[in-house]
Amino acid sequence: WGYQTVRQAGMLNRRIPCPAGKLVGGSASINAMIRLEPSTRCLSDLCKEWGDEWTVAEVQKVFQDLETRWRGASPQLHENTDRFLEMACQVGLGTRESMRSPRYGIAPYVRMQSQSQRRTIEHWYRVPHASDAPGSIQLLANCCVQRLQLDQDRLIGVSVTSGNEEFLIRANEEVILCCGAMETPRLLFHSGIGPRVALEDAGIECKLSCDGIGRGFQDHLIYPIVLELKKGTPFNRALSDEDQSSFTGDADGLSSSNLAELGGFFEPGSKEPEGHQGEDVDTTKAFQWHITPTHYLAYPRIHTPKPCLSVGVTQCRPLSRGWIRPQPLRKLELEANPPRVPVRLEIDPSYFGEPHDLDRFVAAVEATREFLGRGPLGTIVDRELIPGPTKLEAPQVRGSILRYATTLYHYSSSCQMGVQLDRPVDTRFRLRGIEGLRICDASVLPSVLGCNPQTTLMMLAIRCADLLVRD
Repeated sequence: WGYQTVRQAGMLNRRIPCPAGKLVGGSASINAMIRLEPSTRCLSDLCKEWGDEWTVAEVQKVFQDLETRWRGASPQLHENTDRFLEMACQVGLGTRESMRSPRYGIAPYVRMQSQSQRRTIEHWYRVPHASDAPGSIQLLANCCVQRLQLDQDRLIGVSVTSGNEEFLIRANEEVILCCGAMETPRLLFHSGIGPRVALEDAGIECKLSCDGIGRGFQDHLIYPIVLELKKGTPFNRALSDEDQSSFTGDADGLSSSNLAELGGFFEPGSKEPEGHQGEDVDTTKAFQWHITPTHYLAYPRIHTPKPCLSVGVTQCRPLSRGWIRPQPLRKLELEANPPRVPVRLEIDPSYFGEPHDLDRFVAAVEATREFLGRGPLGTIVDRELIPGPTKLEAPQVRGSILRYATTLYHYSSSCQMGVQLDRPVDTRFRLRGIEGLRICDASVLPSVLGCNPQTTLMMLAIRCADLLVRD
């Protein structure tokens, strides 16, 4: 889905592209496949939001089950990232032991892949699609869910289009909506569920007024510090015969890279990272690094003849929140039969809407540059391309962040789940006010997580499935 934000007042009035996965497995099938479990503190915060039925111990059991089923992989590192990790180890802030939850220091990320192939939850838990197989599901491809069909406050099914045909799929008991933090509110809006005023302004009859749908939307930003290296191998799209042979023969090599091969966490201004490598990090204060063997902004569109490395800086828990609202379809969208997207979305993450977020971001970039200049790390860098040697003062760094920061694709919190009655979703994934409808995707998170969300969303799916059996 090729969404984009409204113009962001906090980011030089830029529109930010917001792609989301339109295929089985959702965005997990197009993202960087990083497998991280939240910190214990983050899990504790989630459980407080979600009530007595949620405990850290029970949630960790689900993560243990995921770990038992498949631990993930840490394939070989590209030459550029491998050399960087070696230098980080020499200054006491690196380890070759894979990172599985937010920790101080730099380490290889565990990737959701095996034999160079993506492994999303759809791969692990796939059941037979044959309609006569016990416990099977029927997968309908190339279809678009148009709306939820309601009988007063009871959900009876979903209307689906395939080509020019529209038909109703009736629900025997319940419908589980898991379309993501943008597509889930879109479908609810088109079904007449959402803020009454916003729906009526968009020309949609309001069937259930719920102000919380679309409110509180959050996302992670990433700002790349781009370095040109003294030696190494440019990471470019064209693969050599040796690279292709390695991929087809050993299921390894450059083709198996997820680009974000390394990463880490740090707290700018809180305490020096040296001496704390491997310790739990407080993600409410922390920033995360995503380290790629590429020019982050150029690859793969622009060939870079010299080896590069990018250190992407991300605030783990930003304060800024925005919203998603329905808008009337434009003329060309109305002429489509049926419209590809039944409701046009206005997406505003309000990046840097809270000034404190930008102040913290500047401090984090300055701390990262200081770290990159230390000892052996500085010896592998030829020059800094972004922010660049002319941007040394805080106002200049601030301007570069506003120009180059972009989404990390962690859209969340548009249909939040919680014990509070003003949350659209209760603590058993049920949409308040509608019988027979549950929501289970990143939209139910009370806030954007302090790390990459994919593993946590798998945990939510397993918990939701368990509740379906028990209820």
